[in-house]
Amino acid sequence: MSVLLIAEHNNKEVRPFTLNAVTAASQIDTDVHAVVIGQSCDAASKALSELPLVKKLFKLRQLIMKILLLKILHQ
Repeated sequence: MSVLLIAEHNNKEVRPFTLNAVTAASQIDTDVHAVVIGQSCDAASKALSELPLVKKLFKLRQLIMKILLLKILHQ
């Protein structure tokens, strides 16, 4: 079973907490996936995709996708 993380970032770089979470998640399962949400987050996405522990990266840039994700998380 894979582990999915929502990356915290400032559009330019990934926050240290997310890097710690990636390491912790890899101890649960080696199949770590990450989601980056934002409109100008290409630099943060690139940095996260270069981490060897992250096997799959999802980028949500459209407003409707962010709204749908928030609805799912708050149910």
